[in-house]
Amino acid sequence: MNILKNFVYNVGYQVLIIIVPLILAPYISRVVGPEGVGTYSYTYSIVSLFGLFANLGISKYGNREISKCGNDREKRSRVFSELISIKISCSIVVLAVYLCYVNVFGGEYSMALLLQVFNLLSFMFDISWFFWGMQEFRVTTTVCAIFNILSVFFVFGFVRTEADTGIYIFIQAFRVFLIQACTWLFLPKYIDVRISWRYITKRHWKSLLLLFFPVFAKYLYSMMDRIMIGNIVGITEVGYYENVQSITLTAVTVLTAIGDVVMPRMTLLYEQNNRKGVDRLFQAVFHLVSFIAVGMTFGFIGVADDFIPLYYGSKFATCVLLLQMIAPVVILSGYSDLIRNVYLLPRYMDREYVMALMSGAAVNFVINFMLIGRLGSAGAIIGTVASECVVMVIQLWFVRSELQVKYFFKHMVIYCLLGSLILVPCSLLDCLKMNPLLNIVVDILAGGGVYAAGAFVYLYFGERKVLDSIKDIRTRKN
Repeated sequence: MNILKNFVYNVGYQVLIIIVPLILAPYISRVVGPEGVGTYSYTYSIVSLFGLFANLGISKYGNREISKCGNDREKRSRVFSELISIKISCSIVVLAVYLCYVNVFGGEYSMALLLQVFNLLSFMFDISWFFWGMQEFRVTTTVCAIFNILSVFFVFGFVRTEADTGIYIFIQAFRVFLIQACTWLFLPKYIDVRISWRYITKRHWKSLLLLFFPVFAKYLYSMMDRIMIGNIVGITEVGYYENVQSITLTAVTVLTAIGDVVMPRMTLLYEQNNRKGVDRLFQAVFHLVSFIAVGMTFGFIGVADDFIPLYYGSKFATCVLLLQMIAPVVILSGYSDLIRNVYLLPRYMDREYVMALMSGAAVNFVINFMLIGRLGSAGAIIGTVASECVVMVIQLWFVRSELQVKYFFKHMVIYCLLGSLILVPCSLLDCLKMNPLLNIVVDILAGGGVYAAGAFVYLYFGERKVLDSIKDIRTRKN
């Protein structure tokens, strides 16, 4: 299956994981309000912390190790059995600790936290990394689509008032659990499934623990924000923060999917010592990520005034400025993920990856501690943007001998200048005072059209070889 198809399937999988909450957001925001949204987000952040310890660093590591097995079924079966045996053993311990936590510290959120236990179980049964390593994205995407569609009907059917917040939490958590559990039905086609204590070997622990730290650090400056906001200024501010994060997370998910698809190919190119292939693929993916990330960032800034009240309702008017503030995270996260998947992980630069993320987490925690009390969710957003910038810069420093840093920043600035053109028609059209929905559609068409035309002219006359590389990626087989 070629890279383009893998990208489409992986984007489909990643987006479907979060698209249901986005589709339901206008309805849920109006039915349960900021407090209900905040309760879901706050309790999910807590269960996700426990989920990290259940999952360890298997998502990235498992993807990489399975991709290295090639077509060797026996080797693939052994690696999977070793990793899943470790994961299930850790998950059982984590589940017991989580239940004790809920009993002792749950307080008024005890019931919501108990309902979130299905999210914790989904971490236990998550084997999407296996199918990513096999580059069989079709399986996970199909299963995800089926249960996401079903859950939409259940939410509209059973969540009617603010008192139904618990039902909403249960539907969302159980949906994710079923998605992960059902993918196990497809395993026998690819491996011989064996789970046993004897498969828990020492050889994976070092790498798993090393890759656990960046995942934990990523949690600290993404999910931990919600816990800090909830404890410092209240659940309502968590609701505001959750909704703007959901929007940017969708955009970042598209960019992350590019990296997940490219990493196995990059690992193979490094194994083959094909430096020319690495550079060629990087340039093509860099321009693709730049075009998408910059377009989304300036698009969010341009339509926020109309989009937020229309989408979330008048109770979330505060989110207009918050969305415009957090929009640059799309660019910064896109570039960080690109560097990580093209240079750091395929070359086993795990320590450097950890150092970058831990530095970002430290910056985020300090800024959150200083600003959340005074600025609420806006303070957390400032911390998030700053931490993403720190992570990107440090990762660039580690690969400065491999990557042309001047080339990177030069083209990043060019794309941002082109992206700023989106704001011109958006500003002019705002003066017409059209219907909000019509205004958003026209803004996207006009701003997006100007940006796409400018980017195409730039690539066609200034970077023609990049267009040739993208065409090559479309047709080349793995």
